[in-house]
Amino acid sequence: MCAKPLDWDAPVTEVLSLEANGLTFADIEPVYLAPADAGAAFSSDNVDAWSIWDPFLAIAEVQHEPTVLVRAPEVITVNTYFLGNSAFAAEPDNAPVIEGTLAALADSAAWADANRDKVAEALHEVTGVPLEAQELAAERAEFGIFPLTPEIVAGQQETADRFFDLGLIPNAIRVEDAVWAAPGG
Repeated sequence: MCAKPLDWDAPVTEVLSLEANGLTFADIEPVYLAPADAGAAFSSDNVDAWSIWDPFLAIAEVQHEPTVLVRAPEVITVNTYFLGNSAFAAEPDNAPVIEGTLAALADSAAWADANRDKVAEALHEVTGVPLEAQELAAERAEFGIFPLTPEIVAGQQETADRFFDLGLIPNAIRVEDAVWAAPGG
């Protein structure tokens, strides 16, 4: 059994990892659990594997020293996305707000990239996650705000198509329809 959340990145990493080793999603018995519940199930040997992200991975590494079978960057480029309400994003008058927000986030990301120790300490204080785990997670994190390139959109489309083909999502998705572009961009 493999514990996993109902999200996007963990399952795609899992599916690609399985495929790279000659297996399919049908070869495993998924158990959908919230990260904390999955961590408890994994640490008590109630599941055989766990598909998870930081800081939960870092917590497991610090507390239980598991065998890491594969890391996401070995099979896929993983990105984090900022989402906006479609109606808000479609309104041309809101473009300066969106662009200003993205610029402020880029400044924050640059600071975080240069101050990983402070990021770990702050996250430790507000989350209660052990400092050692937050330091590990912060050290391997990629901080930055980048535009959605055609390559990123194509990668997301491949993932959406794969998930639809596997029956993990009920309807086909056209990723490009959800991508915001600045007016004139």
